[in-house]
Amino acid sequence: MKWLFRLLFVLFFSPVFSQSTVNLSYNQAFVFKHKPSLLFEIPDYSFHLNLQYCKHYIGHTGWQSYWHSPDFIVDLGYTHFGSSVLGNGFALTPGVQFYLKRYQKSGIQFHIASGMAYLNTVYNPISNPLNTAISSHWNNHTKLGITYYSNDFFNRSLKLVFGMAHYSNGKNKLPNSGINFIYAGLSVGIYKTEINENVPAEYEEKDTTRFRRIRIELYAGLGASTSENIGGPQYPVYLYGGALHFSMSRYLDAILGIEREFNGPLYYYYYYDFIEKSEAKRRATKYIVSTGVEMILGNIGIKFLAGVYIPRENVINEQPVIFRLQTNYYPIGQYKKVNPYVGIALKSHYGVADFISYHLGVKF
Repeated sequence: MKWLFRLLFVLFFSPVFSQSTVNLSYNQAFVFKHKPSLLFEIPDYSFHLNLQYCKHYIGHTGWQSYWHSPDFIVDLGYTHFGSSVLGNGFALTPGVQFYLKRYQKSGIQFHIASGMAYLNTVYNPISNPLNTAISSHWNNHTKLGITYYSNDFFNRSLKLVFGMAHYSNGKNKLPNSGINFIYAGLSVGIYKTEINENVPAEYEEKDTTRFRRIRIELYAGLGASTSENIGGPQYPVYLYGGALHFSMSRYLDAILGIEREFNGPLYYYYYYDFIEKSEAKRRATKYIVSTGVEMILGNIGIKFLAGVYIPRENVINEQPVIFRLQTNYYPIGQYKKVNPYVGIALKSHYGVADFISYHLGVKF
């Protein structure tokens, strides 16, 4: 349990080593359609308000130095879509913010965050038939973007923000094409704690552990998805896979993997269409070859993967390329002989969520 108490101490009880800021931003939002099946009219005016708590660490661990001491953020967001069909969204999204370039009092950041959201207006075949984007109140909210910041604005930080955001339930309930929008705006720092960069020597950490340049990953995952019919039942999606990790550095891996996916909704779709059980299983079994990277932030790993179905007949919805954003937690670290993890992933294809899955895996 030492790692748990250490994590809690670092996150919440060590102001000597960190600086906390609170930022308030207003963003003009531009909703766009990414599928022909979306029936709503694009709103004339939409906006996104965001209250952000940011914790910046001044730790001297190897991964912090490598990634230029990234910030951990929690965003509380409100999206006004400007349409009675789409309504409003409320989101709570933790994430991480990386420094791409730093100057003396300014710089460029990249941020990515993913969490839970509540939408107050959803699809209804009678009262709201044009909202073919979202059919559930509770959804995932994921966003990423670029920020230019300056710390010389009347002793406060000022940021120019540009990014893209997505609301979706991961196909847990249909229809679920999702709502995508681009946002751009201004952020102003409204609170800041003083920073102390004098980290005591006993807290400075250098990575002396050896690590393998090539490692093997094995994992299993479980997701849930809805059949292709609106209002249809949910079925499980089973995942099994393996990957080779090629360490470009101690904190960045290149990945080449293969995965077997058994898609429950597809199986029952074929089975109920009077196709033999063995043939339905064959058609519902998909193989995916993927490549990507994993960023290593202490006990946290963030994966960005892109893949294709093989053979070509395994393509779902005529979309050959799939994408996966996955966050892993390694309870004993990442440089032991055996490194187990738990993870959560969002699989999508061209801006449309496929399903959310939960993973158990190991690297060695």
